[in-house]
Amino acid sequence: LPTVWGGTSLCGMNADQVPDAVARRFRASSGEGLVIIGLQQSVYDEAASLRIWGLCDDVMQLVAKELRCKVPDSKVAKRGAEWEARHPRLTYNTPQRSSRDPM
Repeated sequence: LPTVWGGTSLCGMNADQVPDAVARRFRASSGEGLVIIGLQQSVYDEAASLRIWGLCDDVMQLVAKELRCKVPDSKVAKRGAEWEARHPRLTYNTPQRSSRDPM
C-alpha cells in the first residue's frame, strides 16, 4: 500500500524523512509510492504518486465512505472521550475550516 501523508506542510522538519524515504523507494521501484493530501504545496508534490488537493478530514471521510468503513469507529470514539476526560485542560484552538473556506 502507498504511504498516505497529510496534514503537514512538509517543510524541513524531521518528519520529512518519512515521505522522502517513501519517494526514494518508489523511484527505485521498491515501494508503492507516496500520496499527499493537503491544501499547501510541498517539496514532495512532484515525487508523489498521487497528489490530492483538499482538507485531510474531507478526503479521508470520502475514502472511508468508499471503503464502507464506519467513521468514527465506536471503540476509537470511546477511547478518545476517555482520554479527553483524563486531560481536563485539553483545548482545541484550531478553527474548523471547510473546503469552500480553506483559509
